Amino acid sequence: MHSEVDPGGNRTEERKRIKGSEWKADTVYDAQPWKEKRPDCVQVLTWVVLHIEHGQWGPLQHHLFPPLLTLLDDYEPRYKTVGAHLVRHAIVKNCSPMDVRRTGLGDVFFDALLPLLTYHSELELLKEALPCIVELVPVLEPKDSRPYYSKLERILQDGILLGLSFAIGGKIETIRVILSAIPPLISLLGLASVRFMKRLLGVSCDVLELHVHDVPTQIIAAQVIVRIETECWPRMAVYRGMTMKAAATAWRGAKDNDSADADTLRVLLKSIVSALKEICGELVEPDLRLLRRIDPRMFEDLIPL
Repeated sequence: MHSEVDPGGNRTEERKRIKGSEWKADTVYDAQPWKEKRPDCVQVLTWVVLHIEHGQWGPLQHHLFPPLLTLLDDYEPRYKTVGAHLVRHAIVKNCSPMDVRRTGLGDVFFDALLPLLTYHSELELLKEALPCIVELVPVLEPKDSRPYYSKLERILQDGILLGLSFAIGGKIETIRVILSAIPPLISLLGLASVRFMKRLLGVSCDVLELHVHDVPTQIIAAQVIVRIETECWPRMAVYRGMTMKAAATAWRGAKDNDSADADTLRVLLKSIVSALKEICGELVEPDLRLLRRIDPRMFEDLIPL
């Protein structure tokens, strides 16, 4: 039984620590009979959870939530990965928000998932945990409520931006996974993501400019910029210069690339520049004229009519 869940599947009240029962870090994982005596139980749990359909979860929550939390809290990344996968299927896709909120365990699941965003060396875990925690927030909290925005901002601040600051210069796949989580997160935040706009645009433009020979990563960065333009358009004029520069640099790098990925990137870059012209109007015209003077043939397809 997970320490924060009672036999009825609800969150337990905090208990006062009894003298002599101090927690010891080196013994907390010593007793794990489910691993030692029944190592097959995780496969059984996975089969059960993945075969339960929407509408069937209510009566079973008190049986299934404790083992899901146990998997998320385990020290082995492979069990954390399974836990994140099952939580996404169970709670995000097949639980009604009212059933989850009634248990009082929403914050427990959120707090168990948030530290998983720091496991940059465990790509499979990161791929499961990032979309899971982002999609979990609308289930846990009413849209536009203060806790709703607070949780999304914690993910963006502690998971995305902090994660990118450590990931840049490391594994390309890690950067891709983190960047891929930004567009849906911005969509949920809406205009509230403006407070993070400078940092998000900065890192996306840097990736677009510097990863000239890594088109798949450039595509993801371009998708982030497109989403920022859509949701944060009232402030885009402030950042039009850095955005145009990044788009033009990436366009020049992809100009002679005939791959399908390069075609996708070019479509996104044209969308970025077209949106800038639509949003900023006359303010962006000097930038467009400069591109025409630099190399009219190279940039003619990038510049909107």
